[in-house]
Amino acid sequence: MSLTDDIDELERSLKNTKFDRLVVILKKHFEARATKGTSHVLFKVPWSGDPLINVQPTKGQSQAKQYQVEQVLKALRKLQQQQQTSEPKGEET
Repeated sequence: MSLTDDIDELERSLKNTKFDRLVVILKKHFEARATKGTSHVLFKVPWSGDPLINVQPTKGQSQAKQYQVEQVLKALRKLQQQQQTSEPKGEET
């Protein structure tokens, strides 16, 4: 799945995203950071300002928290925008 596919998937299932699926998507697009002795999962993003995405499963549930899905969507859209602006433009003749 592409970045666009992952964004579309999260937009369609904003309230019903499995936490494990959210982590798979994050691992595909961002650098995972080591966390020991905690349920938090951290990911480094390639820009300054908000350098980390921090997600944590809800106790006793397999669903991701909606605000975390929204946070991931925001980061994926920003990544997509950066990729689009950094792509070389076709040569004009």
